[in-house]
Amino acid sequence: MKKGTEYFNPYVELMAYSPDFKEAAKSGWGCGYVVMSKYEPIARSFKAEMILNIDGYSYYPQLSGFDEEITFFEQKDGVVTIGFDTAHSWNNDSHNREYVKQKTMDLLNIVNSFTADDLAVLKYKLIKTFADKINNI
Repeated sequence: MKKGTEYFNPYVELMAYSPDFKEAAKSGWGCGYVVMSKYEPIARSFKAEMILNIDGYSYYPQLSGFDEEITFFEQKDGVVTIGFDTAHSWNNDSHNREYVKQKTMDLLNIVNSFTADDLAVLKYKLIKTFADKINNI
């Protein structure tokens, strides 16, 4: 089955920083991504939050239970990718490949446990928040 046209099981990808970047940035090992079908409930929740952008910032939505900052979102040809990086001032050598791998697996578990019911609750909260903002104009 062609990805993007049908449902497929989410999977992870890891990307290491180049040695030059890692040395210059004094950061962690690299990035972790979860790749999924656009039909995943959590992919749809990201799109809803980004469309409404309730908080007025252009940051990506963050996930409850995930302690890394989501710094990447892409939707292309029906495939959605979300991810995080370890290139922040608080990242260091302890944020090695194993750390990135574990955090990416944590992210995959959150993606896999987010249900259509969770999406319905989120949509209700987003609509209510948006309506409250409109009513306060």
